[in-house]
Amino acid sequence: MYRSMLFVIALLAAPSLWSCTPKSTDDDNVPDEDSATVSGSETSQTESRGEAALRESNEIASAEDDEETPGGTAEEAAEATPALDSEDSVKAFIETLIADMQSGGKPENFADRFVYRGEDAARKWKDTYSAEDQMELAAVEGNLRELQRLLENGALEFVSFETGRESEGTWLVWTVKFGEKETAIACLQIDGKLAVGDID
Repeated sequence: MYRSMLFVIALLAAPSLWSCTPKSTDDDNVPDEDSATVSGSETSQTESRGEAALRESNEIASAEDDEETPGGTAEEAAEATPALDSEDSVKAFIETLIADMQSGGKPENFADRFVYRGEDAARKWKDTYSAEDQMELAAVEGNLRELQRLLENGALEFVSFETGRESEGTWLVWTVKFGEKETAIACLQIDGKLAVGDID
């Protein structure tokens, strides 16, 4: 009798135990909305980081291009720089020469601005004076004194420019005036630099 009652109680309790067992449904396979949102957010962040990295790479490449050709292309930079034999370059050379002379520069600082016209045939018209040679330095001082005498007539004024090919090379000549005194300052290119070859 006692065992029968226990069996009945066990049967009555069984449904409640069964109801506690979670049922597997198709809903278990449906992604949770919050989980899907997080996953989507992570994907969006990954894409954003990729876009940012690409944009930064493009900006760096653009900056490098700007550094390689500041202010434009190499051709544009070359066009902006006047040629050594142009009237502007020769004019600037003469102006600097006069300004440095008036500021009290030492003769040895002007040696390479005058064409060598000494007795050495191999150097004549092809080289400039040497500040180490006293004879050549004396010739430089003579040219400076000549310019100083011209300056005593008045301020430097540029009149006209011309070029001419002769045995010494291509002469680049500015006709100038010092006050009312008109003269010509003729230059040659020596080793890629300008130098005064004649003052007439």
